[in-house]
Amino acid sequence: MTYIERKIAKRLAESKEFRVAFEEEVQERELEKERRVRLMSTLANVRKKKGLSQSQVAKLLNVSQSRISQIESGRESVSVDHLLKLVEILGAQLSIASPEAAPSSRA
Repeated sequence: MTYIERKIAKRLAESKEFRVAFEEEVQERELEKERRVRLMSTLANVRKKKGLSQSQVAKLLNVSQSRISQIESGRESVSVDHLLKLVEILGAQLSIASPEAAPSSRA
C-alpha cells in the first residue's frame, strides 16, 4: 500500500464525513465513466455502420489506432476537439438537452 493509500485508509476509518464525501466522489466518477462509455459505444457503433475501421478514424484524427480503441472502450477520455471532429467524420450529430427540456419520468 502506498503512502497516499495509507493516508486515505486512515482518514476513511477516522472520519465519517470524509468517508461520505469520498464515497460520493467515487460514485460520481463511476457515473461519469458509464456516461462516457455509453457515448463512445454509440459512436463506435456508428463508425462500424459507416464501414470505417479504427485505423481509418485514427488517421483522420491524427492519433494511433490504439488510442481510438481506448477511447471507444472508455478506458481513456477524449478531448472536446477530438469528440467534435469524430462526430463530424462519422457524419453524426451530437445533441445536448438541458434537464428542463428532458421529458419527466414522474407520474
